[in-house]
Amino acid sequence: MKKNMTHPNSQFPKIALQLYTIRDELARDCDNALQQVSEIGFRYVEIADTGTMTIPEFGKKLQQYNLKPISTHVDFLMLRQDPQSFFNEVKEAGIDKVVVPWIDPQIWQDETLLSSVLNELEQIGSQAQQQGLSISYHNHAHELIATKQGYLLDKLITQTQNVNIELDLGWAYVATQKNPLLIAQRYNKRISLFHLKDVRAIEPLKFTELGNEGKINWREVLAEIKARNSSEWIIEQDTDFEKNSLDSAKKSYQYLISLF
Repeated sequence: MKKNMTHPNSQFPKIALQLYTIRDELARDCDNALQQVSEIGFRYVEIADTGTMTIPEFGKKLQQYNLKPISTHVDFLMLRQDPQSFFNEVKEAGIDKVVVPWIDPQIWQDETLLSSVLNELEQIGSQAQQQGLSISYHNHAHELIATKQGYLLDKLITQTQNVNIELDLGWAYVATQKNPLLIAQRYNKRISLFHLKDVRAIEPLKFTELGNEGKINWREVLAEIKARNSSEWIIEQDTDFEKNSLDSAKKSYQYLISLF
């Protein structure tokens, strides 16, 4: 049977594009960029930045191109100022997953400061959960520094109940230089979303499109993940596009849906 290259079959979790990947194209011509994302075959996106638009306004623009936001990133410093106002916006846009994409490495290395930040994040997570929303934290490499007890990210697991993980498999590989499936298995019960990015080299760090001679065996990793966790898969590539950001998004998407 010929695979449908536009609409993945029901064996797949939802596949989205993190719009940070195409931030240059969105800044150049937002409508054209979203049209091309839709033409690639994406039906879901994760929001990174809405520019001068509110989240509901940006959500309406996405609808024009048959795109649905499944989650949004928000800077922690902005979120903590007025969580309820932000929650009101995301609910109006039909989004139920909110992701904090960064907490400074220095905070993760300071046990007292980290405990304070995680307590605050837990309170925000509890507030979100009461409204049918969820809070997740997106890892980079610094949270997966090994300790005697495990990893720094373990502290999020032990000190919170209402904060999930958006696991970035590419950064997990960068941090450990091991199969990121090991990290996915470790945190499986708390993973709400997966970021899929591939790594060409560590020194110097170089990203690449999925299936483009990167370090991660996606067939193996994703077969195991989808057997254990139905959370959405979000394609993201920070830099190092082979041609341009939209072309890289297309290549990664087409590779991903060809796997199973």
